[in-house]
Amino acid sequence: MMNTISILSTSRMTGHRTRTPVNDAAGRAFYLLAKHGARFRLVILSLLLLTLAAGTQIISSGPVIGRVSSPSRFTMTKKMVFVSETKGNYEVYSMRQDGSERTNLTNDPHMDLEPRLSPDATHIVFQTHRDGNAEIYSMKTDGSDVRNLTNNPEDDLAPAWSPDGLRIVFARGPDTAAEVYTMNADGSAQTVLTRDGVGNSQPAWSPDGRWVAYVSRKRGSAHIHIIKVATRGSMRLTNDPAADNTPNWSPDSSRIAFTRWMGTDVDIWLMNADGSRPMNITHSTSDNEGDPVWSRDGRKIAFSNQPIPGGLNIWMMNADGTGRTQITRTDLDVEPDW
Repeated sequence: MMNTISILSTSRMTGHRTRTPVNDAAGRAFYLLAKHGARFRLVILSLLLLTLAAGTQIISSGPVIGRVSSPSRFTMTKKMVFVSETKGNYEVYSMRQDGSERTNLTNDPHMDLEPRLSPDATHIVFQTHRDGNAEIYSMKTDGSDVRNLTNNPEDDLAPAWSPDGLRIVFARGPDTAAEVYTMNADGSAQTVLTRDGVGNSQPAWSPDGRWVAYVSRKRGSAHIHIIKVATRGSMRLTNDPAADNTPNWSPDSSRIAFTRWMGTDVDIWLMNADGSRPMNITHSTSDNEGDPVWSRDGRKIAFSNQPIPGGLNIWMMNADGTGRTQITRTDLDVEPDW
């Protein structure tokens, strides 16, 4: 069953997901890295915590771009959303954070991917292929009130909420020329944010509202960039020969978690919001980890994990990489968000 999940493809590294299943384990683990494409994209970078785990362990004292703010703007919830192929098709599910109360929310014959829970925990945006190409839809957390937000002839991919829940950031276009866009939560006022023409993908809005992190191939390989929403000024944060994908901000906007693919190994890394002090927090050669996403209180990170060889499941760990706990056991679950 493991080979039925297209988790990796080189095009995912470009920021888009190809919709062709990849049969080798390395490729699937790679899928965890490149979550934004014509087919799927699996990894959300998130990390900006000055203090990790349940306390005061400081990972870095480097400069911070985001303002340090309380995560209380987000509604605390025990709910988690994710993607599963347990019924032979990629569907959006919800469950409690302990893996119980697992519920299929979409039940559609086409692929539904990259679900993101709204800041107030009442709605979900996701990427779907039910209209012949990739479009962004929204629904309530019980699966009702499904709405098409984009309805565009080009692929619209990898949606993510603004911290106030009023806007959505996403990628639009083919792998090699996609740009980052924003729109209102009802799909109106669609506006281009980047104009690089090189393939930008996997956007993530900082909790302080000022920045969007994204993956760009400006210099060939996939690297993490950030752009200031108000001025459109951008900067590159990573410059490693490896491919960096799926950025995700910590709730205080001080750190970013991301996935780094180094040939045959995929790990989750953290860095300061200005790109300083990068740190590998998984260090595993027997597993590939991707799709990191911070919990709303900043203490945990949920992620997709694939033993080599093995299937994909949802796990969580403390924000410093310790205390790894398996949540699902189907070998067919990816792309968590909470």
